[in-house]
Amino acid sequence: MVGVTGDSATIRISDVQTKTFIAGISGVPVTGTAVVVDGSGQLGVAPCSKRFKEAIKPMDSESETILALKPVTFLTKKRSTRRALRSSVSLPRKLKK
Repeated sequence: MVGVTGDSATIRISDVQTKTFIAGISGVPVTGTAVVVDGSGQLGVAPCSKRFKEAIKPMDSESETILALKPVTFLTKKRSTRRALRSSVSLPRKLKK
């Protein structure tokens, strides 16, 4: 595998593949920030900071639709030495199909 000009501290696996399968990821619950893949195949996280957004405004009556989904807060169960983490929103399982 040949790197790309300017690469530094970058892992690249081949350069012409169109699919990637990594065993042991699907179905494994984790806490933390969700990882996304952009159109070029770059892994990353979606920025949540106000500086990355525009046209921010109150939801007003639009929030009624979200609240109708009955969002909940919860603590994840402690695993070995990890401490419980609080998650702010979870949608009911019946909606995740």
